[in-house]
Amino acid sequence: MIVNQAEFPPLPSQMKRTRRLDSQSRPSAKKATSFATANDLPDELLLQILDYLPCHDLKNFNLPTIISLSLTSRRLHYIVEDKLYAAYNSFFATPYLFLRTCGNNRQISQRVKSLDFSYGLDVHADRKRFIPSVTDRRELKGALKALEIPGWKDWATDCNDEMVDMEILYAAILMFTPNVTSLYIDDGDLPYQTPKWLNVIHCAVSGIPFGHMHQFSYLKSIRVDIGALNLRSLWPLFRLPSLRALTMIGLLEPRIFPHYKLTPQTWRIAPGSCPIEELMLPDCFINTTNLVMLLDACRTLRIFQYEHRDERSLNRKEQYTAYPGSALGSTLGTTKLHYPTIASALERHCHSLENLQLYDDFEKIRPSYLSTGIVGNLQDFKKITYMKGSLGALADVNAPSRATLVENLPRALKSFHLVINWSPQEHHSVSALEHMASYCQTYVPLLEHIHIEAKAHASAFPFSWNKIRKKFYEMGVKMVLNQASNPYSDDDGAEYWLDREVWEVSDESESTSESDFYESDN
Repeated sequence: MIVNQAEFPPLPSQMKRTRRLDSQSRPSAKKATSFATANDLPDELLLQILDYLPCHDLKNFNLPTIISLSLTSRRLHYIVEDKLYAAYNSFFATPYLFLRTCGNNRQISQRVKSLDFSYGLDVHADRKRFIPSVTDRRELKGALKALEIPGWKDWATDCNDEMVDMEILYAAILMFTPNVTSLYIDDGDLPYQTPKWLNVIHCAVSGIPFGHMHQFSYLKSIRVDIGALNLRSLWPLFRLPSLRALTMIGLLEPRIFPHYKLTPQTWRIAPGSCPIEELMLPDCFINTTNLVMLLDACRTLRIFQYEHRDERSLNRKEQYTAYPGSALGSTLGTTKLHYPTIASALERHCHSLENLQLYDDFEKIRPSYLSTGIVGNLQDFKKITYMKGSLGALADVNAPSRATLVENLPRALKSFHLVINWSPQEHHSVSALEHMASYCQTYVPLLEHIHIEAKAHASAFPFSWNKIRKKFYEMGVKMVLNQASNPYSDDDGAEYWLDREVWEVSDESESTSESDFYESDN
């Protein structure tokens, strides 16, 4: 029997048939062979070989190979079975078959540790739809009936529909995989109020009986690429008792829209009740009030990342134009982070926080930092070893005297990523870096590496970086600079910039010119 990728995973009855054929065709133990085969290798060595054959890796796809190995012999099947079913990625196998098999084989469903679902307009559109047979429909209907969830007949009807929506199958898979530890959702741009996968988690954490469905007791990591979701629908994630790492990419929570405002009734998460230790919010756009509620909900954070970049928000203009009279520029302008408020919310995590990334990229829209303030003194954060932030958030660029920076940094800091935005105030405050280079051993004695990212190109922000680099080098700190060189135009008039970097060099560079420290990536 041959099972190809389109037929993966097979039914338990198919696997039993394969094993019977295997036992019938296996040579007698009395028959000697003169050549060693894969069957002569110990299990430990075979497992190490299989590590080079990732099933669900986008670059190194080996699912057909793993399937073939599992059908070669009973011994190889048992060896690769955990690897074969440990992860599901919707790019590599149709969800209906995976759901059917997990629903009818408890051992397989318990082996699933990772789920990766992608849906939205045209996702997997190039893949031929699987048409379930009468046996397939009967098997899946029986599995859903045994689960005894409310409305199981409707679920069975929807799942067995030839034109079933992918998100219905994904949600059903979640019901049958009790040991899943990591979940990745690419939510797409579907206009759902609340997607079904989130409804399933809601049922698990609400305390209301939902058939025999499990409670996601081992789910430790969730990564969601946000489509049209908001925090008012995402709150069930913060109720998962086992969740330790949550990444929400592209979350849009502007203050100007009333339906984004969180209240105790819409948020439903008590302060300090969430066990999340790693909260990562890349490419997000969240007002200060909602961001504070997220920080207050977490009991002890080790990693906190909030990074906003203009590009993602500007590409989603349709979500702004739905509100008459709300110009995009004014919307962005009302959602600036208030750094002192964020710093106060972070204080509850000062004894646990190890990694802090707080970067708000609005430099091309807002003219000043008068309403944002600065993060302030972070020396009470005893465990922070990595930090990323902008100069305008960490040094008082509006102060009449020389801006200070190093005095406010955590003493345990080892690696520092500093962004210098396009703002003239930040450009005029680079003296804070010179001060930091001179006194880093006093205030941040463990510092090993500083990465300076200058957003303005060299013609708009000329500066003699060599002087600062030498000071850091004398203090034993490696400095890397990323700054765009002078722009050039293509035939259509579009401007481009060449990145250049400054790297640490040997001590013999005392008389070297500044240009010697640059190398182009192009």
